[in-house]
Amino acid sequence: MSDDQIKPGEQLTLAQINRLRKRAQSAPEADKVKPEAGETDPQKMTVAELKDWLTEQGIEFDASAKKADLQALIPETKPEAGETD
Repeated sequence: MSDDQIKPGEQLTLAQINRLRKRAQSAPEADKVKPEAGETDPQKMTVAELKDWLTEQGIEFDASAKKADLQALIPETKPEAGETD
């Protein structure tokens, strides 16, 4: 059995931990887990996220607007050809 085969519940040696860490650090970027960027659906965003999203889209809004008012500013999107709800 190889040193790298780990059984469930087995404690790792320092050497195994260091090998795993070194392998993870040298892994290609595509193999690494990327942190989530947060909510991407404007209808589900928090007020702060909505304000950031609207600003990025170039949509003006009142700084004191409530969440429902901000959501009302989100443009309707039409499904592309071949898409259905």
